Amino acid sequence: MVFGAIFLSYFVFVAALGLIARRRNKGLDDFLLAGRRLGTVTSALSAQASDMSAWLVIGLPGAAYTLGYSAVWIVVGCIAGTVFNWFVLARRLRVQSERYAALTLPDYFEARFGDDGRHVLRLISVSIILLSYCGYIAAQFIAAGKLFETVSESIPGFEVSYNGGILVGAGIVLLYTIVGGFIAVSWTDVLQGMLMLVAVTLVPIMAVASMGGVTSSIDLLRLSGDPGEILSFSQGKTGAAFVLGVFLSNFSWAFGYPGQPHILARYMAIREERKVPVAGTIAAVWVVLALFGAFALGLVGRALPGVSPADAEHVMPCVSYELLPTWLCAVVCSAALAAMMSTADSQLIVGSSCIVEDLVVKTIKVPLSSTRALWLSRATVLLLTLLAIGVSLRKAEVFAQVFNAWASLGAGLGPALVLSVLWKRARKGAVAIGMVFGVGFVHVWPRVHAVLGWDYLADPLVLGCIGSVTCIVVGSLLFSGRACSE
Repeated sequence: MVFGAIFLSYFVFVAALGLIARRRNKGLDDFLLAGRRLGTVTSALSAQASDMSAWLVIGLPGAAYTLGYSAVWIVVGCIAGTVFNWFVLARRLRVQSERYAALTLPDYFEARFGDDGRHVLRLISVSIILLSYCGYIAAQFIAAGKLFETVSESIPGFEVSYNGGILVGAGIVLLYTIVGGFIAVSWTDVLQGMLMLVAVTLVPIMAVASMGGVTSSIDLLRLSGDPGEILSFSQGKTGAAFVLGVFLSNFSWAFGYPGQPHILARYMAIREERKVPVAGTIAAVWVVLALFGAFALGLVGRALPGVSPADAEHVMPCVSYELLPTWLCAVVCSAALAAMMSTADSQLIVGSSCIVEDLVVKTIKVPLSSTRALWLSRATVLLLTLLAIGVSLRKAEVFAQVFNAWASLGAGLGPALVLSVLWKRARKGAVAIGMVFGVGFVHVWPRVHAVLGWDYLADPLVLGCIGSVTCIVVGSLLFSGRACSE
């Protein structure tokens, strides 16, 4: 009863935020980008909460539980990507997106490189976003299903199946996103970001204390598997096998950051571009604490006696149930649900903007009043949610599913965005080729790699980004004509 009451209270609170934010949605620019008036702290925390997703409390601890110390390279990669985004891209994107009156990333690409009436860059970028988000949003609902499934096995009287968990998580996200739009999403992300941070730092500290301190915890971790792998930052590999097979494949998360529209939207929406460095500092501190906390959570889950999840991605709720009183366990599990919600809501808004703003209004040129555009956006959020629920009914690994979508967005959109803000000579035709190559490589390379049978270079994201950059740079230098709409 206590567990369910706390969960219900959390749901009611975030739904109330959506109702409050509803009054601020006067048009499509409010629904999609909060009228570019997000505050510094809101921008920082909502960007990081929407970035981390259920991957932070479900996927990353599961990876650390399985890989041991070598999972730290994932943490390092995500920190590097966050810092690059905030201190290299954010301010430039904020300035240029306002200059071009761009509400979406496809909007920005088309305005930055000029529109010849064929909407090539807009259509390519919209396709990449929508195809990637089908799996990405579904991964958040899968995490909700796994969370409720694990909790139901542990808490007497709390019975929610995997499918039921999906519906509960999707339902609450759908409610406040449809009602409150980007403003509600950003407000709830601040709350959820704080809750996530408390959860992933509190639980490992309590676990280490229960095992008698750091030294005792490491000793128990050593007994949990092969010390040469679990307690090794290299998984026992050296030379090229370590650099290409362990370090780069885990650090590669950094390369995906410039291509994530749900993160980039916060940079475009911040109220004052001069506040970006302050927001970036807040975001960097948050991400360091949260990522190392989630990494430690996976390790202590492996070391803690009595914890042996059948699925490595169940480690967070299993450790919480083992250590915490029921009410605090409910709060921590609410944080896991918050992580799912903080990304799914942002991606639903971005997906809706792609369909309404980019396809209906800008490409097909259907005349819509501000009110009709707003209601069409809400209907699109509902449709995307239903599609993601359908995909999530096929249970999959959250970590892998998130990475597949992350890599598609990172290689497909990231190089184009970076070069668009840093290099004036980038040209439209070359950017289009680079986008198609990047996303195509991510989907083709795993099959080619399997045929080759290599032990390393399995990760397609890094190679996809390198190939995309090469296409854009070489193509821009070779193509004739106007560089861009300066």
